[in-house]
Amino acid sequence: MVKMLYLLPMSFLLQLNCSNPDHPKNTSSIPTSFDTLYDDYNGTRVLKVRKIFRKGISYRYSAQYIDTQGNTISDNFVEIQPSGERWSMQPELQDVVNLKFGYTEEEKATVLANPVNKTYDLAGRWTDETMEGVIENEREIWMHPIRHNQYIFTEVAPFPEVKLPLEVGKTWEGGIGGLGGWGDWDDTTIRSNYTVKEKKTIQLPIGAVECWVIEATSTFELGESKATFHFSEDFGFVKMDYTNYVGQRLVFEMVEIRMI
Repeated sequence: MVKMLYLLPMSFLLQLNCSNPDHPKNTSSIPTSFDTLYDDYNGTRVLKVRKIFRKGISYRYSAQYIDTQGNTISDNFVEIQPSGERWSMQPELQDVVNLKFGYTEEEKATVLANPVNKTYDLAGRWTDETMEGVIENEREIWMHPIRHNQYIFTEVAPFPEVKLPLEVGKTWEGGIGGLGGWGDWDDTTIRSNYTVKEKKTIQLPIGAVECWVIEATSTFELGESKATFHFSEDFGFVKMDYTNYVGQRLVFEMVEIRMI
């Protein structure tokens, strides 16, 4: 059962069954916007969808960052709030989401004392909130990774991405190249490979969620990073589990879905 916390004049808790065939009947109060616009892939039009990244919803994740010895570097939260509007950086394809970061000064000091990327101005670019781009259409679901503050290594790890339709055994490739402004990672090329391993129901703080399990690996000049994504067709990337190229682990887990 998935818990949805609504911020209404009288707060209440609504439980939704993600795997129940009758699930759509129970979501009439949740606004879902399917616009008539199209995303543009170099002249190829693809029907735009706003189901996961729709305005008025907020996804809160716990974020646990662990060093190579199993010690906790930070244990905090990130919130993603879709705007339902196009992102000015690539309006023909991406929507914008707002991100809010939780951290303590102790966690910040620990990260800055021993950064993964030695030549990146992490202290100067540390932030409480920012904006990022996402893609949601009938072809793919994709998002910039949560890549600020202590989480910057996700820039050179597999990006959260699914190619539709999904089925067990499906594979695809991705990656980025020619990075600029990323310190140690400038001018590198990251190559990523994805495989859909299975579909199963997992237990999360929000309840039982039916997910596609996608394993991905990225390689570049400094090493290899791995990620396991648990993707829900209703709520997107509900769990993202990374191991970076120096052996640190980072786990984002969805802990709350609420209306704002």
